[in-house]
Amino acid sequence: MRFVRLILRFLLYLAGAAALILLAADLSLRWLLPTDSVQEKISSLIASKTNGEVQIKRVTAGLTGINAEGLSLSLPEGGDIASIESLSLKVMPLKLIRGEIDFNRIFIDGVKVNIIRDKNGKFNFGGLFADAAGNTSDGEGNSESSSFIKDLRVKRFQIRNAEVSYLDESAGISASLNNLFLDVYDFSFAAPFRVSVNAEVSYNGGGVKAEALPFGFTLYPDLNLLKLEEASSDIRLLVVEHGPATLQASGAVKNFINPQVRLKMKGTGVSDKILSGFADTPEFTIGDIDINLDASYNTEAGKLLVNIFNVKALNSSVDAGGIVRFGKELSYDVDVKAALSFAEIAKTFSILSEYRLSGTVDAAFKAVNNDVSGSLSVKQAGFYYSHAGAFSGVNLTLAVKSLKEISLSSLTGRLNGYPFRAALSYTEKASSGDVNFNLQADKMLIKLKKQPKPAYDPDKDPVIAGAPEISPEVKKVWFLPPLHIKGAVKIGSLEAPFINAEAVDFKADIRNFKPDIANIDGGLSLVTSAGVIKDLYHLTNANAVTKVLFVSLGVVSKLINSLDVLSLLNSLSAAVLPSDKQKEALEASPDKIEGVLEYDSFKINLTFANGLTDIKNGNFISSLLSFNLAGQINFNNRKINMTVDAAPGKHESGGIMPLRLNVSGTVDEPQGNMSMLSSAANLVSQTIFNNAGSRLVKKSVGGILGIFGIGSQSKKAKKAKADAQAEADAFVPIELPEKLGEE
Repeated sequence: MRFVRLILRFLLYLAGAAALILLAADLSLRWLLPTDSVQEKISSLIASKTNGEVQIKRVTAGLTGINAEGLSLSLPEGGDIASIESLSLKVMPLKLIRGEIDFNRIFIDGVKVNIIRDKNGKFNFGGLFADAAGNTSDGEGNSESSSFIKDLRVKRFQIRNAEVSYLDESAGISASLNNLFLDVYDFSFAAPFRVSVNAEVSYNGGGVKAEALPFGFTLYPDLNLLKLEEASSDIRLLVVEHGPATLQASGAVKNFINPQVRLKMKGTGVSDKILSGFADTPEFTIGDIDINLDASYNTEAGKLLVNIFNVKALNSSVDAGGIVRFGKELSYDVDVKAALSFAEIAKTFSILSEYRLSGTVDAAFKAVNNDVSGSLSVKQAGFYYSHAGAFSGVNLTLAVKSLKEISLSSLTGRLNGYPFRAALSYTEKASSGDVNFNLQADKMLIKLKKQPKPAYDPDKDPVIAGAPEISPEVKKVWFLPPLHIKGAVKIGSLEAPFINAEAVDFKADIRNFKPDIANIDGGLSLVTSAGVIKDLYHLTNANAVTKVLFVSLGVVSKLINSLDVLSLLNSLSAAVLPSDKQKEALEASPDKIEGVLEYDSFKINLTFANGLTDIKNGNFISSLLSFNLAGQINFNNRKINMTVDAAPGKHESGGIMPLRLNVSGTVDEPQGNMSMLSSAANLVSQTIFNNAGSRLVKKSVGGILGIFGIGSQSKKAKKAKADAQAEADAFVPIELPEKLGEE
């Protein structure tokens, strides 16, 4: 706004300077002076009416007009203000003889204007048009120039190939008009006239950058004898065309110094093409858009007051109003209300099509400088998220007291047809931010979008992911204090990529969380009953939470495979079966854990401190293998120190676990050794020959027999393995910032 106003103001001054040249030409023609005298007379006259220095290379004059070349205007202390390559005017001799200042045509070519506002807020043309006494002319009185301004008429006035540059050193803003074409009909300082403008604008400042953005308009200003505070423009029809888009406007502008603007605008053909060369944007086609604006701008204060700003498009509306102050630091106090249709917006922006948006949102917010308050309500929304599936019937209420106190008190909906309810809040304190969450669902089905990914190959023995990895970019933009994250998730039945589980109970209480996780403390716990891990490797690497919860299972399975534990137990277990079943059992028994684990229960408690993770009360029970685990994982150096007490088959945590694994090394390359409370052979012998009645021994033997996976377990395992292959094809890792952010 400032730039446009200054340009208009200076062009008017430039027109005044041109008028002075015309006056001098008029006098020269009347006096019938030779060319040299005409040139000298023009320079002398302009110098008397300005504080600038004027140079003119050449002037020619006749009874019907005057031509001038190489005009320049500069200040005595240095610095060019403006220059003109050529100026031509045509007069009406008969009117000139009668004393009327009435010109048929003025043509100016190759204009260059340089406007600078220094760090103290002063313009380089500041007293350019002061009179000899040092007082700025107000256009009143009986001076020759005042009379000239009142009487001047120009039938046609054109400026071509103009370049106007503006530099505001105090605000760090630069702008320019290039290829400016100005066409004026029936010009007068005393009455409305027609102005048509076409140009290319460039702007750099306040984080906004535009290069060679074309625009054009036609309007009818009234300069009111250069009393710019009282000048106005009645905009009967303003048309701006850019590419396929057209903007039509009507209204009025009052006060060219501190403009007051009222406009009603209608845009058609609005699409991403209007921003070509200005910004890289996704494809969109809005079509029609209606805008209603009532605003004023105070130049000296740098204050924009918006009384009305209303936008209607896409079956949606936005209303805004408030005060914006420009300068070295931007400040604002703005109210915004919005009623949006997700479906219409999704149709408009192609980048949103895959999300299948539906529903509505009503929002009312107040933004004051760097803080926001207000509320947002979403009704019957639907969308598709590739890492979860289809959400439908989503209703939520968001209350924002400030950016330091946000509450999502009510969130309900369906995920892939199954209802859920949740709540989330954020409260920022002096040294931390408290995040509380709760999620409940009787059944939850999570689906992945199908994308080709390599399936897990157990023979390649892939590295099990360790510490959650957060990108340097996320660390760089992190603006929150250390977080205290506390919440719970309860799901009756979970069917998710790489795992099915019943009675899922997850709790979190994490303090000092930030992208640099070395200093986090607190704990996580997970309790779940019967289920099946369909792909242990991809489950472990799916997101940061599953990395932490299931990395211990990955380490144990990897060590069991490397030590060939299952093969040993399989061979020994065959001894307890009849001979006709031994071969069948050996053939049916797995030698390695291939990422598929059917289980009866899984429990784990994790505590964090100084980058160390303590594993407590870890217990895994399945028909294949049961074990208790405890120990520590150091995520600073990925070293591990764990003890695993294992037994074949189903064993409760208090039962005999004859096999002990001592685990060391790193998460990527675990190492370990085995020891037994008694040898497997003795255990088998005691079972067969001593016929011991011990419940625990019988339970152990039953576990050994269960290692073969005969019956339902084998079928489930085979199905799980097949499902895992399909889900592996869709595997897309999810990082922690996504889970804790906008999702």
